[in-house]
Amino acid sequence: MTLPYIAAFLWASTGILYLVVLYMLKLRRDDYPVSSSLLWRKAINDYRVNHPFQRFKSNLLLLLQCLFIMLIALTVGGLTFEGWTSYGMTNIILIDNSLSMNATLNDGRTRLDHAKDMAKDFVENMSGSDRACVIAFSDRAIEILSLTNSKSDLRAAIESGISPTDRQTDAKEAFRRIYAEFNSERLKAENLNPPQVVMFSDGRMPELPSNLTDETPIEVIYNPVGDSMDNVAITVLDVRAAPSYAHSRVGTESGEITETEAYHLFALVKNFSANEKTITLAITHNTDPDLRANRAEKIATEFKTIAGFDPDNPSKNEATLSLLLYPLPEGLLSVKIEEEDALMTDNVAKVFVRAPKVFDILLVYSPALGNAFLDRTLDSMTRLISVSKTTIDDFNANPISLCEQFDLVIFDRVQPVAISPGSYAFVHTLPNLPDFVAGPEVSYPNTVLTTIGNTENASRLLKFTGWNEFWTISANPPAKLPVKNETLLGCGSGPLISISETDAGHRVLHFAFDLLKSNIMVQRTWIIFFSNMLDYFAHLTGEEGGIHFRPGDVVTIKGDYGIDEGEEISASVSIAPSFGSVLKETSKLTSTMQFAGTDVAGIYRLDVKEPGDVRFAVNPLGKTEGDLRIADSIKFDRIDELIAGESYWETNLNFWPYLVALALLVLFIEWFFYQKRVF
Repeated sequence: MTLPYIAAFLWASTGILYLVVLYMLKLRRDDYPVSSSLLWRKAINDYRVNHPFQRFKSNLLLLLQCLFIMLIALTVGGLTFEGWTSYGMTNIILIDNSLSMNATLNDGRTRLDHAKDMAKDFVENMSGSDRACVIAFSDRAIEILSLTNSKSDLRAAIESGISPTDRQTDAKEAFRRIYAEFNSERLKAENLNPPQVVMFSDGRMPELPSNLTDETPIEVIYNPVGDSMDNVAITVLDVRAAPSYAHSRVGTESGEITETEAYHLFALVKNFSANEKTITLAITHNTDPDLRANRAEKIATEFKTIAGFDPDNPSKNEATLSLLLYPLPEGLLSVKIEEEDALMTDNVAKVFVRAPKVFDILLVYSPALGNAFLDRTLDSMTRLISVSKTTIDDFNANPISLCEQFDLVIFDRVQPVAISPGSYAFVHTLPNLPDFVAGPEVSYPNTVLTTIGNTENASRLLKFTGWNEFWTISANPPAKLPVKNETLLGCGSGPLISISETDAGHRVLHFAFDLLKSNIMVQRTWIIFFSNMLDYFAHLTGEEGGIHFRPGDVVTIKGDYGIDEGEEISASVSIAPSFGSVLKETSKLTSTMQFAGTDVAGIYRLDVKEPGDVRFAVNPLGKTEGDLRIADSIKFDRIDELIAGESYWETNLNFWPYLVALALLVLFIEWFFYQKRVF
């Protein structure tokens, strides 16, 4: 018996007891002497009606009124008719709390606020035997409240247990969790009906998995939240040190040309509105508000008009901003769209500009094989790298010691006898490790290959690169790579460029082809890719300069911070603008810390020994969340798309309206007999 029915039983019992007491107190008679006992039997019957512990005489009015009280009590308890089963519905309330749900509607409230209201209304309409759990989802799923039939607990969990985030929308993890938890075994063991998923979202998400087992049919009801809105978003931002020094006259009285540090800024802005938008970008620096630059144009308000959104032409509604900034001091660089729209979070992107790490690179080559293009690439990046060269024979004489002296070792068509854990690039050969096995030689005559890379790809190695005109004569795609690997450039025969990591700590960028037998080094994208490679390996070694993260990324922070070997100290992470709210505390911090609390965009600060030791930016970059159009349906991988508000299963039928009608009928009958004075 569920709690609502217990409450109904108590209410009915109390009401009937109160009614009986009223009947007992109904008559009051005075004592008078009588001359006969002829009417004694009738007096005894009246006595039974008005005194406890006596058998009542038949009284239809009392029975009708008791029935009326029981019907009203069952109505309050929320009685439902559930067909062949005596158990209520199992409801899974899914509420989207991703970035797009932070869009502000005309009433000043967000989509998430409206989704909560809709979810609470659904809870109110649940019957007394229904149970529900609450799950918040973005690109991860968090169970806010487990199965319960307490409407007050459900309302409280929805109202105060779900917070907005700036993460991406993807309900895959939520549905995998549902399929795992509500399997047929659990349904049978706990006497649960097949669950019903009630989703409150704007619907913009990747394709979802359908049922993983036919034994657990799950109903999904999609409730769209909000209206379609106009929005403009910064989807890409990157600021990195230029490979070489720039020439500048700034700061010299005589006007002579000097070398100064330069940085490349690249931003991509998308217009998700149906109408053309004129955008103003404000570029600011916390220590250099005027952004002094040796440039003819003013960059503080530079941008352009962007065409309206066209689904058939995805590049039509975007515009790029590419600048060379110099001199640029270390500090926080911000790019902001000054015009207001429905979602302001994606109108701002920030990054910390720091002096670049000078990468110590060792090039290992064969004297018989030359590569003037690779030498020229290394020579052109004097600001970022320090290059040493050695032959393969000299390297093999002392391989481990040489590996440990450099941040990155490049093997150009040669294979070492051994390498220690570290970062490596192998050209047309593989490391002598069991995780790597070479495949057969494959020829590609007159074949143009393409890559999965683009300006918005999550991989650091593919940022701002394009390979549409890449070709190679032949390659040796590996037959085996470590489990941790990513294909950057692929073809039907296997990966042509891949990045791998072994459990022992070897990080290997592998080129399956000879660079000189391809057109890669004469393409404009080559120098960008090489710069991405340095950026990638610098990040792995703990150099966070110029690197920003997306909400939900796990940030690995490395550095000694002046900590002695084995020393454990406390640290805290807080978020701008006040840096006052501590998001995470740890009592163990040596040379590495992983921080996963990046749900909200902003500037984060890690305080170790002194305030502000490490800062990093979290930006909601990407094109997914900026599109604020409401999806009319959501798609599953093995069933037809689910239309908004559509249900595949019948829910519980509320029986309380019939109880109210019956109670009114009983009340009418009681009134009719009372008026007839029959009883």
